[in-house]
Amino acid sequence: MKSLKDFLHDTNDLIIAALIVILAAFLIVWRFNAIMDYPNKAAAQSHQQTESVEVTNYETGTAFEDGVLSEGFTVTIGEGGDEAALAELFDNNIFEDYAQLEADLAMLDKTPADITEGTYAFSQGDTIEDVLNALASGPNNG
Repeated sequence: MKSLKDFLHDTNDLIIAALIVILAAFLIVWRFNAIMDYPNKAAAQSHQQTESVEVTNYETGTAFEDGVLSEGFTVTIGEGGDEAALAELFDNNIFEDYAQLEADLAMLDKTPADITEGTYAFSQGDTIEDVLNALASGPNNG
């Protein structure tokens, strides 16, 4: 006749396997709703991250306060689209430097060479997008 020690030794692996299966089943039943909600939460989080990536961050000069021009400006752009021709944009602190202007125009698929010479008037309250669109579309000769 087998002793208790022999019985436990023979069935030890089966008992441990059964305990693991019972514990796993308990955890799944206990957290079932959280497990089933996970794909919806992940999809919502992914959608939220995609929307936040689409925001464009233009850089501006000190003439802007809270994203708008603090006062109106009239600037005259010279011929050529080089730094000297665009100097009034930097003198009025609409842009800090030529590299910043290039980077902001690049977001509109434009370059400083695309800016037509002439006089541009910008009003108090104009946003950086208003300024860039005006520069990209041509002077208003005001």
